[in-house]
Amino acid sequence: MFNVLVVCYANWDSCAEIPYILKSAGCKVSIYCSKSSWLLSSSYYDNWILSENEEKKFANNLELLVKNNNFDWVVFTDDNAINLINNNLQDEALFCKIMPITKIQNRYLLGSKVGLSKFCLANNIDSPKFCVYNNHDDLNDIKNNLTFPVVNKCDFGNAGTNMIVNESFEEFQLNLSKIEDNKNTLIQEYLKGEELQVEALFFEGYLVTYLTATTISNLSNIFSPTTRRNYFYDENIKPSLSKMGELIGLHGFINITYIKYDSKYYLIEVDTRTNSWMAHSRFITPNDFIDGVKKIISGQYKNTLKSIDFRYKNIEVAYFLRDIQRIINNNKWLDLHRWLFNINGYWKYIPLYDSKLFYKTIILISKIVYVKLKLLFLKIVNLFKS
Repeated sequence: MFNVLVVCYANWDSCAEIPYILKSAGCKVSIYCSKSSWLLSSSYYDNWILSENEEKKFANNLELLVKNNNFDWVVFTDDNAINLINNNLQDEALFCKIMPITKIQNRYLLGSKVGLSKFCLANNIDSPKFCVYNNHDDLNDIKNNLTFPVVNKCDFGNAGTNMIVNESFEEFQLNLSKIEDNKNTLIQEYLKGEELQVEALFFEGYLVTYLTATTISNLSNIFSPTTRRNYFYDENIKPSLSKMGELIGLHGFINITYIKYDSKYYLIEVDTRTNSWMAHSRFITPNDFIDGVKKIISGQYKNTLKSIDFRYKNIEVAYFLRDIQRIINNNKWLDLHRWLFNINGYWKYIPLYDSKLFYKTIILISKIVYVKLKLLFLKIVNLFKS
């Protein structure tokens, strides 16, 4: 039996369907998380190991857990957990067993946008030009070496945290108050091309399978999590993915963002953890992530990935919870028709296959609706009072 440990520190809903992928592929699944974690909303695990909330204890207990148990693979579901272990773990052999990369010399790029940009520069990987801002002494480099517009990114931020596009150097100066000093903020040229979202599965540096998509809608702004995507097969991106997997030593489920600009693929982001879209791969292609995990279990992952069989040329996919959140929070009520009338087969994206997950999802949506109605009621009351 192929034993997998799924790790979660932050309480992200995006981890909830990952045990389903692993269990469906034939793995024995253990989860290491707190009692409030979304991982526990899954029905597809064999063993729950309670984690500590305190960071140091969480990291130390995970190291002991892997040392004392015969896990074939450790899968991370959030950046917070990766950063905790990366900051604490020094043993190289244990690092390679636990972490989502197999080359310890590349640990500096885990979760770090600055680290990734420096890695791309050192390894001739196409990526936008950048500077690092810590204080006003860096302004001349930014003004003289970058072509505007630029976007500033917190080095260890996630979900589009505090990202701002500046169309000119003067605008960048006006927004300096929004950038913390001495925080290694990445200032990167903002390429206005086609953004590609890529989910990929690597094992020991080998590319096992991948999916590419463009964004249809976001939760709030363009840097926030996506709620609807258009999936398609892009064979031209495969060499870039394979090269990156080998150079970094990628080992697990990986989220990658590219910008396609002037027929080139510019690497923007690499998140070495799972996301909420990966379980939906079963609706897109027979070469899905369940099939990919089966190849890992059987030892066939080293075979060169030839092609991916897409059922249709373009497939519109939606993430139920986030899209309902988008509709409610942004008052996009007309968009409910897709879910009410099964437009483009949307009903299959509702997690009805797992009663525990479906129940928790509905409870959360109910709370969001309650808050929205309460705010509306208070607004009406205040209107009458005035």
